[in-house]
Amino acid sequence: MKPSMNEKRVGSPRHMVLVLVEGALVLGVLSACGGVAAETVSGSPAIVTGATGPEQCQGIPVKEQQMGLVAFREAIVSAAPVRELKAAGKAHMPMDRGVELAILAQPGMSAPWLTRVATCHIAALRAGRVGSAGLAADPLASPGAVVYVREASSGYLVSVTGESLESALDIVGRARALMSLPKESVASVVAP
Repeated sequence: MKPSMNEKRVGSPRHMVLVLVEGALVLGVLSACGGVAAETVSGSPAIVTGATGPEQCQGIPVKEQQMGLVAFREAIVSAAPVRELKAAGKAHMPMDRGVELAILAQPGMSAPWLTRVATCHIAALRAGRVGSAGLAADPLASPGAVVYVREASSGYLVSVTGESLESALDIVGRARALMSLPKESVASVVAP
């Protein structure tokens, strides 16, 4: 799945971080200890920077730090499977890769903001700064989760994928748990 010019990608340890914003390519590699590093290729400022320390989440409200995308449950309208065709001899079999969450646009929300929230939340998870309550309904809490954010006509599409079938199925299960929660009760279920 190739990112378009307004897609953002953040990930887990040992995964590349790819951010394409308005033609600027930003690459980074997450360190084995779970930190996030970024480098600007085109000379534009990096969107994904910092380590797993508090600076990773600077300016992000505590609710979004602790809950990640779950903080926007009221705006999440659907979760659809992400599948990829894998060659099996001459046949091509669909393989689950994760889920795509459709999020309605909200005042102040943007693709870069959702990317920052996801990056912060993943870093906080890796650093152990997120409580365990509600993680069963958090697709970003799946080990090895990789996130792509792109704009859609009425909001944003956030793909959360895993590299293996196990991680993809874990992400799908967490997304199902998220979608089964009543929208108004998410804060009480997931709050730290």
